[in-house]
Amino acid sequence: GYSSAASDVYKRQAYDLAVQTDGTSLPVRFKFGTDDEPVYYEFNTLENLTDFYTKEMVFVQRTLAAGWKKKDAVDLSLYQ
Repeated sequence: GYSSAASDVYKRQAYDLAVQTDGTSLPVRFKFGTDDEPVYYEFNTLENLTDFYTKEMVFVQRTLAAGWKKKDAVDLSLYQ
């Protein structure tokens, strides 16, 4: 299967192309789940793909921000 990074690049490229072509490049199919238990979803409209992609990016940004906040709060002097 795709690595996470490769999958992210594919999603971004598919989204960008769909926006640039006003949806004429659709449908696009993404793989979710695992290699052992894959789940596929087909996006048929630009509105549906935009909704998914926007929510995915917000989730990633919030998750990264929360992780950075926790990392910044660690007192490394305790481990020196």
